[in-house]
Amino acid sequence: MKKFYWALIIFACAFVVRLVFILCVPISPVSDFNLYYEMAKSMASGAAYAQGYIALFPHTISFPFVLSLIFRVFGSSLIVAQIVGAIFSALCAGLIFLIGCEVFKKKSVGIIGAAIWVLFPSQIIYSAIVCTENPFNFIGLLTIYLFIKASKIWQYVLIGFLVAFLSAIRPTGDAWILAFAVILIVKFFRENKMRFRVKHGMTWRHILNIGVLCVSFFIISELISFSVAGYIGQPIAKTKTGWNLFIGMNVDANGMWNTDDAKVFDDYNAGINNISAQSVQADLEKQGVARLEENIKDGSIWGLLANKAMISFGQDSESVAFADSGFTQNWDEAVAQVQGHVSSGTILQFVESYFEGRSATLIKVCSLYYYVVIILAITAVVLMLIRKRNREFLLLLGIIFISILGSCVLLEANARYHVAILPILCILAGGLFNNEHMARSNS
Repeated sequence: MKKFYWALIIFACAFVVRLVFILCVPISPVSDFNLYYEMAKSMASGAAYAQGYIALFPHTISFPFVLSLIFRVFGSSLIVAQIVGAIFSALCAGLIFLIGCEVFKKKSVGIIGAAIWVLFPSQIIYSAIVCTENPFNFIGLLTIYLFIKASKIWQYVLIGFLVAFLSAIRPTGDAWILAFAVILIVKFFRENKMRFRVKHGMTWRHILNIGVLCVSFFIISELISFSVAGYIGQPIAKTKTGWNLFIGMNVDANGMWNTDDAKVFDDYNAGINNISAQSVQADLEKQGVARLEENIKDGSIWGLLANKAMISFGQDSESVAFADSGFTQNWDEAVAQVQGHVSSGTILQFVESYFEGRSATLIKVCSLYYYVVIILAITAVVLMLIRKRNREFLLLLGIIFISILGSCVLLEANARYHVAILPILCILAGGLFNNEHMARSNS
């Protein structure tokens, strides 16, 4: 029970750090983040919002739906949304601690991993941005922790439910169900001494757990899809990757959002009442495949994939750009949101010191911190592999990482898509400081 007291203390520390930042730095949501905020406000008031867009991208409604429930209780001011983000981010710190304790069997390892997250510059900034990354990381870590502890059927049912919600927030959540299934298969063969033939006395519980996990995942996923379609009053797209593949194979734009492809999407969106969302996604997927084939044929695919990997994983400073644009474009509104919490003089002094003219410095700080954590994490992984420790846990995290990397290099590239692996890096970086040299774990 003492571990959970430590987790609460770590949560409190992380939340205070993020709350101070939110109250001192006025940031208004822009771009996709503003879409989530406006969608949540509309849902809280009972009004419909961007049904055609939601039909094309059903995952965009999940986080705003949760946020709208909170808005109905506490109001729809921006600071409420930001505090929700800070809570999710702070909960991640507590879960990183608990996972570190379970895997490495040392409380100090969990504390160090959590401390790295608490002080992670980009994640402090992200807590003030109305984004899906905060709840996504929380649910992702929660499912990993529950999976490590799971021993009963109902626990795997719960994990399947949670992964379905994870995928409803961001489609890359599917990587978790794949990772859990692979680990259970590995455990099955290990416990049966790698026997591939059915023999008397074989342990089948892991196969049963895979079935329960997958069935619960697919049932909840279908229920969520059905609910979203019912809410917006039209069928939603079943194909998730059409638009992302189409834009991701644009060599000239390095697989990132661009105005030319956006015009194509706008033309489809304008006629969404005359053509189904599934037809739009399917058509875009065909065009994306055609681009992929062309890129393979002319040899440009390898440079494109390398560029997209660097865009998505090469730095950790995109949060500064999001915060800076939200600050500069909505200064007066942002100040009004936080008035009464801290004096305007304090706000101005902080912003002048750290944002105006210092974005370049913040970018360097965020990326440098990121690079140091990567080095620590890689060193820990190498030591664990050499000492043959925690191999199943490394396989679990490796599958998640490779799946997210694969989605980034094949589909749309975005500098913030690597945020899903940052909690993993913190756990591994903390493991480097295990004073028993990566003690063997049953996890």
